[in-house]
Amino acid sequence: MLQAFHKLYPKPKTIPELKSAMQQIWDDLPQTTINKAVNDFRKRLNKCVSVGGGHFEHTMSTLCRNILTELFAVSQNVKKFCFNLLFIIS
Repeated sequence: MLQAFHKLYPKPKTIPELKSAMQQIWDDLPQTTINKAVNDFRKRLNKCVSVGGGHFEHTMSTLCRNILTELFAVSQNVKKFCFNLLFIIS
């Protein structure tokens, strides 16, 4: 999402323009990407419940750890994206 925002030209200058741009970026996300994120999150929640909460990454397979690493990278990009949005709005 952050990359799509950086590619926008011209950059949004008002809150309505920003909202519109954000909606377009969201609408352009491939459904398979959204589905994968939802499914991966469900697996993580189920694992958390099955071990009674707390830290559980050590019990997960290498594949799951790789997925979590990728999700963490995505979440970092979302944080940067939100920070940039706040910077633009203010």
